[in-house]
Amino acid sequence: MSKLTQPFLLLVLLFGFLATLSSQPYRPMAVEGATWIYKTWGDLPDARYVYHISGDTVLNSITYKSVYLDGEWIGYLRDDLQSRKVYGGVVRIPVHAFDPCDYYESDITQEYLLYDFDVTVGDTLRSCNSASNEEPKSIIDDRYKLIYGELLRTLSIDTTWYTNNLIEGIGSYDGLFTNPTEKSISADKAINLIAYCVDPEGNCQTSTKEFPYESHITIYPNPASDILYIESQALISSINIYNLNGQLLSTESSKSLIEISHLAKGVYLLNLSLANNRFYKTRFVKM
Repeated sequence: MSKLTQPFLLLVLLFGFLATLSSQPYRPMAVEGATWIYKTWGDLPDARYVYHISGDTVLNSITYKSVYLDGEWIGYLRDDLQSRKVYGGVVRIPVHAFDPCDYYESDITQEYLLYDFDVTVGDTLRSCNSASNEEPKSIIDDRYKLIYGELLRTLSIDTTWYTNNLIEGIGSYDGLFTNPTEKSISADKAINLIAYCVDPEGNCQTSTKEFPYESHITIYPNPASDILYIESQALISSINIYNLNGQLLSTESSKSLIEISHLAKGVYLLNLSLANNRFYKTRFVKM
């Protein structure tokens, strides 16, 4: 096989793989036994909140899956499989909701658009996926990632100083009924998804890590030539780049992308300073 043929075949295989992913069927969110476990940290009291779908409820002649929070009925969900959207609402405001959406104050028997997965890179979403006075947020990445043992479609939303994610079939890392275009996090408190599963009893395996966000930090592309993107479910206070000799080359404030075109080709160390005096360290290659 010639040297010219090999790259061509690799490109064919790559595009074939991407085409296969893009044709994947919609992954529904409102399924029997679906369970989300969220954990608080920081200044908030240490607590876990378990959302669990069990049974159906009918409102205005529409059938929804019933959602329970720690055993108490809190809301309802349904998928529109053709439009790749999730509708529903709540019957009370979760005690850990930082940024409640407008539907918290509305008629509990009315459904609202909670998640819209009929979007891709370049499209925008408004707060709570509905009309509001806030600026719409842009989708900056649309790819399949291995999450909780499954290859799931993940949309990354650019909110200027962090990147939030929406996961088809799961929703948001920051709360099942939380505003998906804003982040339920501040410098001293947050709530984050630590486990998801589909189990009739809601018995999800949770991580033993004290700080689960490290598993939700993604640096891409790697190798990179101009821009390095950072996806993090934890608040980042600073970004430091070192060479392999330990020399500090640059320091950035919290942002979802950093410019690396000025760096020479080679391997570098990336150190993220997180909340609670935590750090995330990794390497990247500058092409």
